[in-house]
Amino acid sequence: MFAQQWTGHAYDGQYFTLGVPEEMCSLAGNCVDWTLPGWGGAHRLELVLGDTRQDKEGTVALPTVAWYSDLATKVSSQLSKVSYGKGYEEVRKIATDLKEKLYNPARFCETRFAQAERKVYLNFLRDWHIFQVRLQGRAKEFPADEETRELLKVLKNFEFVGLLMGVTDLLEHTMFLSLKLQTVNTLPWEHRQEMLNFEVLFKQLLKEFRAERLPTSHMSFFSEKVEEFRKGKFAGVSLLACTNKRLSFEYLMVQLGDWCEVVLHFYHTRIISDIPEQFAWMAECFDLRILISSPCPLSEQAQLDNLAKVHAWATDVGKIRLPSIEDLREQHLVLKQRLVTAFQTSPKYNMRWTGASGCVIMEDIFTDTSLYEGVSDWLYLFTHCSLKTICEEVVEGMGSTIDAHAIGDILVKENLGTFLL
Repeated sequence: MFAQQWTGHAYDGQYFTLGVPEEMCSLAGNCVDWTLPGWGGAHRLELVLGDTRQDKEGTVALPTVAWYSDLATKVSSQLSKVSYGKGYEEVRKIATDLKEKLYNPARFCETRFAQAERKVYLNFLRDWHIFQVRLQGRAKEFPADEETRELLKVLKNFEFVGLLMGVTDLLEHTMFLSLKLQTVNTLPWEHRQEMLNFEVLFKQLLKEFRAERLPTSHMSFFSEKVEEFRKGKFAGVSLLACTNKRLSFEYLMVQLGDWCEVVLHFYHTRIISDIPEQFAWMAECFDLRILISSPCPLSEQAQLDNLAKVHAWATDVGKIRLPSIEDLREQHLVLKQRLVTAFQTSPKYNMRWTGASGCVIMEDIFTDTSLYEGVSDWLYLFTHCSLKTICEEVVEGMGSTIDAHAIGDILVKENLGTFLL
């Protein structure tokens, strides 16, 4: 049964290099070419930002964005003084005196840098005025402190603050994409569409940046402060900007446009050019919502044709003999009538159907065996039309419920493939 039903598997990156996917297929007697090893879109997105941060060379000539890595270094230098200890107590007191909210001075995560990056930048910008007041106070109290003067100079630099605000807005889109790619109930072809939508969005952003227009519809945080930037001010404090404020603003547009161009390049090489082809044909063959949203019901022949496609595919994958199309349709009608009757006659189902949550309904439906007696062939066929995403993040979440030390002991003593199976 396992070999018949299994169509995909997911692992953390190191297991791919150890050959675990191939070993799993061998142990299960399954075809390596059929099962789809986890294609971690969210992890690949982190690699895209990593390539950009390292200012790597692409397959084509790319503008340099060395300033992107420099942003993280400068922000980290500022936060190291206020994230804990006496510095943190100082900014808390300043926030209380100013009657401003202090957002947690978040720190970068080395193993998940891209995941935490935007949160670090966003909180830093929200706390900017508090940090500025602290440094100005220290500069007056310790006029010979060169480090404080340098930190204050960076904090009030037009280019630094402007680029940081722009990147923070742009990273919001990568954050949303990452969250969508880690959603458990998202289907593979929906992942594909989200990834393609992201590419379209960044191409539009790049086009607007190159036209020296701020894409306000996609950069809300930056757009709110645009007039302050045109005046060379931020939070009421003069920034050490160029004499020509207009030139300074256009410079930011060029730099942010370069960043979008580099991200787009590595996004294409890391993700778009390598999206599994299965995702495309799954959308055509197995997304039943496409049929539901059709402008008119499918004809009898069209229904039979679609059912025949799924029937042939499921038979080939499972290597078992399914009943005829007519028998399967009969099982489907039986199941449909049972569900309709249950919702019409059972107070339990009726109450929950009209209530706020549909999740509890599904729990009862999945465990009510009386609904499924005699329709097992149709259910087997239906499993091939309701694939969930193959997501390495989900596997990590499931694994976290098991004692880590116990897993470590097993992996040391036992064959890894046998343990996973």
